[in-house]
Amino acid sequence: MLKSKTPDISWIRATLSWLAENKGQPPGQMAILWPLGFAFGAATYFSIPFEPGGNLILMGWLAGLTLLVLSLLSRAHKAVSLALMVAGSTCLGGVHAQGRTQNQASAIVRTSDRALLVSGWIEAVQAGSRGRPRIMIRVDSIETMEAAPYRVRILSNLDNFIPGDRITVRAVLSSPSRPAVPGSYDFGFHAHFDRIGGTGYAVAEMTSLPQTAGDEFDRSLARTRWLLAERIRAKLPGQEGAIASALLTGDRSALSQQTANALRGSGLGHLLAISGMHMALIVGGVFYVLRAMAAAVFTWSRRSDSAKPAAIGALIAAVIYLFLSGGSIPTQRAFIMTATVLGAVLMSRRALSMHTLALAMSLVLFAQPEAVMSAGFQMSFAAVAALIASYEAWRFRPRRMAPIDRYNPVTAFLGGLSMTSVVAGFATSGFAVFHFHRMASFGLLGNLLAMPVFSMLVMPAGALALVLMPLGLEGPALTVMGWGLSIVFFLADWVSGLPGAMQPLPSAPGWVLAVYAVGFALMAIGKKGIRIIGVLIAVIAIGFWKGTDRPDMLVTEDGVVIARIDDDDGQTWVASTRRRARFDSQVFLEQQAVGQAATRMNMSCDDMGCVGIAQGLQITVLETMSQWREDCARSNLIVSREYLPDWLERNCNAFVLDGSTLRRNGGAIIWLKDGQIDRIRHVEAGRETRPWSRRY
Repeated sequence: MLKSKTPDISWIRATLSWLAENKGQPPGQMAILWPLGFAFGAATYFSIPFEPGGNLILMGWLAGLTLLVLSLLSRAHKAVSLALMVAGSTCLGGVHAQGRTQNQASAIVRTSDRALLVSGWIEAVQAGSRGRPRIMIRVDSIETMEAAPYRVRILSNLDNFIPGDRITVRAVLSSPSRPAVPGSYDFGFHAHFDRIGGTGYAVAEMTSLPQTAGDEFDRSLARTRWLLAERIRAKLPGQEGAIASALLTGDRSALSQQTANALRGSGLGHLLAISGMHMALIVGGVFYVLRAMAAAVFTWSRRSDSAKPAAIGALIAAVIYLFLSGGSIPTQRAFIMTATVLGAVLMSRRALSMHTLALAMSLVLFAQPEAVMSAGFQMSFAAVAALIASYEAWRFRPRRMAPIDRYNPVTAFLGGLSMTSVVAGFATSGFAVFHFHRMASFGLLGNLLAMPVFSMLVMPAGALALVLMPLGLEGPALTVMGWGLSIVFFLADWVSGLPGAMQPLPSAPGWVLAVYAVGFALMAIGKKGIRIIGVLIAVIAIGFWKGTDRPDMLVTEDGVVIARIDDDDGQTWVASTRRRARFDSQVFLEQQAVGQAATRMNMSCDDMGCVGIAQGLQITVLETMSQWREDCARSNLIVSREYLPDWLERNCNAFVLDGSTLRRNGGAIIWLKDGQIDRIRHVEAGRETRPWSRRY
């Protein structure tokens, strides 16, 4: 009798062992897998083109909990248990994101030309366009609305009011806007989670309302932040004071666009976002000063650990700075990690770095799962993960290398700063390019020149100014801070002025960023073999990025056509008119990595409309339909701001985009093939059923 051969599955065991093995790596590298799965689930929910129903939600909860239980009870290989855990956290991340979306729903104002009376209190002031600031109002009531939105944002003169004051103002309001171009920044999405129910502009001056009970803490905090910022700007005028108030209180309302562009062009744009570096410099400075003071009490320091009272004081400073700075996502991440490290000092324990990062990511995502879609979240956690991975790789290096303490301290400092800039710059570059469509070519140079001044002069002086401010003695510290900021601005201007300092880069679909993020995560948390796979995945994502099929044309919601023209000098972008849809045109051209505005399309116009040629297509922009038969016969694309009846579109040989279609579906990008329209994508494609797309 012949014996049946058992299938050889040794290669499967070997592969699983290779994937799960963590030999030679620091402990806790796998702790980050839970929040990574949670983040992937949340991002998947926000990206899908439909809103899941009740059955899918229930299935998600059951699947997530079941997979987590199996991962804990399973006796399978370690890699299988990890896969079950990641799958379970992914399911839970998706359903938690939907629950958060539903809980954040707020009333939406109906778009109208009629000015309505808005009552509430000023929550924040933001830099606006054309000299008028944007006022964020926490709403009490709005005329004619039974259920008022939680917040509205309007353009208005501040007059003598400050945040925390209760006011009433008459303003023209509209629903939160949708993206200007498919794939661009979605203000409606962020407005939904910020509970902003309308935007608009004031048509009259604000008037005061009596102060009432309620929201005392929020109003006091808003007033305190504003008064601190005003005090800083009074003692330190100019853009030095504007950036100092942004660093210490998170108030950027006085920051000029020129200064912001110079910092971004030199790779120093991260200074504008209060993040872990700011928190570490301020809280770390407080910790070491308090520890030195405690150690100076010799009789006490011999019996007790001077680090513990210093940690308590530093933790109090971290809480104060968190509230004063506005509590952005990067600041929340920095606070959680700082509090964890200080807590470890109080308990005489060592904080595990990757565990600390995993805790911070878990808490931020649990409170705000929508943060996973923001540039601040992605860049902040990417930079910290890369720095932790690099540090731990250095700490676990073979001991054949010379220890760092044999080097000159200055060389060690500059070397550490250079390595930090390289690692953080590499980690954030892909995410920055995806969101902002540009790259600072000399960012490493800018950071190497400016960061020593910022780290050793600007932030220590700023921290001292905050400590001395209650005593009215902050003047000298702010003066020193201003000197340091002047040096930083000088270096930023010089670096950003170098030829090719800011390179525009084209946009990419969201799924390309997702693939790149997977590759980056594998590089950050894996061992050698896994990191190689991560590098390959990231390179593949960049290849897809470079090979993305670019659109040939944009039709804005306002009926403006922007098209590419290929000539002997290369590619040129032209617009049917330059008087409307300037913002939409700018956003679209930035997506295509075009640095200049579109020129006027060569068109023949009369009272009935205009006709032009682009990419071999005859484009007709209509004002009236009196000659519609001729237009339909000779045109390839007809655009009208007016409503056209369905029967006319059915009997027209041209592709028609009328005012009704554009208002309902938003602007459209068009791809051409062989001189014909190949495909078209509207702003609302895949967005129209989502809760944040509500417009009236």
